[in-house]
Amino acid sequence: MKRKALILIALLLVSGVSYVAYTIYQVLNPETLFETQPHTEEDVDNNRPVQNDKEVSVHIQQPEEQYRFDEDRINILLLGLDADQERYETMRAFRTDTIILLSIDFQANQVYLISIPRDSYVKIPGRQQRDRINTAFVWGGGFNGKGFERTIETVSDFLGGIPIHYYVGIDMNAFVEIVDIMGGVEFEVDVPVKIGGRELKPGLQRLNGQQVLDYCRNRHFPWGDIQRVKNQQKMLLAMFDQLKSSKQLLNVSKYYEVLKSKVYTNLNAKQIAALGVFGMKLDLSNIHTYSIPGDFLNIDGIGYWGVNQYGKKDLVKEIFGVEIEIDPKDDVRYIKRELEEKLKALAAAISEANDVINKAQEVMSTYSAYIKEEEKAGVESRIGKVRQSIDVEDTASIKTATRELKNYIDNLSQIFEQRKKEDEERKAHEQVLAKARKDAQQVIQWVTAQIEKKGDRLSHQDRQRIEASIASVNEALKGQNVQDIMNKTAELKKQAEAIFNAMEQQKEEGNSSPPQDATDGSNGSQVPENDEGNSQVPDDNQETPGNGQDSPETIIIKISPLRMWRERYI
Repeated sequence: MKRKALILIALLLVSGVSYVAYTIYQVLNPETLFETQPHTEEDVDNNRPVQNDKEVSVHIQQPEEQYRFDEDRINILLLGLDADQERYETMRAFRTDTIILLSIDFQANQVYLISIPRDSYVKIPGRQQRDRINTAFVWGGGFNGKGFERTIETVSDFLGGIPIHYYVGIDMNAFVEIVDIMGGVEFEVDVPVKIGGRELKPGLQRLNGQQVLDYCRNRHFPWGDIQRVKNQQKMLLAMFDQLKSSKQLLNVSKYYEVLKSKVYTNLNAKQIAALGVFGMKLDLSNIHTYSIPGDFLNIDGIGYWGVNQYGKKDLVKEIFGVEIEIDPKDDVRYIKRELEEKLKALAAAISEANDVINKAQEVMSTYSAYIKEEEKAGVESRIGKVRQSIDVEDTASIKTATRELKNYIDNLSQIFEQRKKEDEERKAHEQVLAKARKDAQQVIQWVTAQIEKKGDRLSHQDRQRIEASIASVNEALKGQNVQDIMNKTAELKKQAEAIFNAMEQQKEEGNSSPPQDATDGSNGSQVPENDEGNSQVPDDNQETPGNGQDSPETIIIKISPLRMWRERYI
């Protein structure tokens, strides 16, 4: 029995020693721990970070590789989240403001740090429009969704399909604690930093966790986030150098055990320890830093980092030794030319819009007497839409609103012109009508005056004829028919002048020879033209419109023979 127990103990000891030896071998040979095989749930550290009592998914679905790395090279995506205690309480959507791809070549003992500016203008899987690369985490659903998966997919696609095997994400709180556990970082601060009421002066000094974070977050430079990326790389190298020189790299797995609730990763403790051991083999000369080349873009008032796609292609070739395909339309120079064309189109659209607005206002001013309130409101409403689209600098909406205003004002212009024409015709008609009425009234007054003057000398028949004509003119005066008034006025004048001229002619004839006896003729024939009841009887004082008055002497001469005639025959 004792022998069996001794054998069992011996087996256990052998097994334990073998496991320890194998573990040491793995740690000292990290390439054995980073096989580029698909991860299963068992491969993932069970002590995954939990946020708001909801488990964060860390199972990464790798993008389809365009080529395969040997097992001696891995790529780890390092993500710094813009989250701290205050933001955890007020926000639930965070962005990855620090994005670094760490590529480790175990055989060559080389490490490559590729910093991707957070504002890089890239395509995000699942989104139609390009956006800042740091929004991929948000579009993926953040901690409680697939924020890490979407970010990994975005970065991998951005780099032409380079596979990303692992990720490490930390927030600002965890970063501060890591630096404090290290005992701070001795660093040459090159610029003054003021942030959150705190101030950091230039000079060589030992920085605590908060000061290191402030330095890494500062972006008050002419190149803004691009300079910040360089500062972050300098700080990471300084931290690595200090961890190595103090041999703290051998304790990184212990640091992880302390902070693992605040670190988001699919690396396990053994892999982290192996990375620490590997780091001890490196010199700073073995670490190569890169940043995605490009230039600043301003799109609709939002700043982006436009990527030099050809420079990115060269960078990937240099680091990974592969040729990647790029879309020339994603290149910053192409985008800038496109933006310039858009700006020209925008300027042209705004210019045209202002011209149409000016035209609309001119039309409203010109035809102010002919515009209705609802039409005025329609013009002002459409002008408002044009100005609103100009404010947001949306070329398409500017053109649409301008076209709508132009069509509306063109249609109204035709309506207003027709109204103006009709108004002018109406006024002209009123003027002609007024003149015709005035002329008619003058003729009626003249005829009436002549009738009174003629008295009984005007025959009953002629009087009725004239009165009928006057009534016809008065009837025409009740209407608006200018031509009818003028025609009937002319008929009245012509008729009256004919009757009165005949009377005047009879009067002159009476002065030269005595008229026939009123009883001459038979059976009540028409009264002689000089009969006092006939319209042809001359009138001593007859006057027609436009004729001057006879002088007193002329009247006397005319009246005397008439009186002689009357005394003789009547």
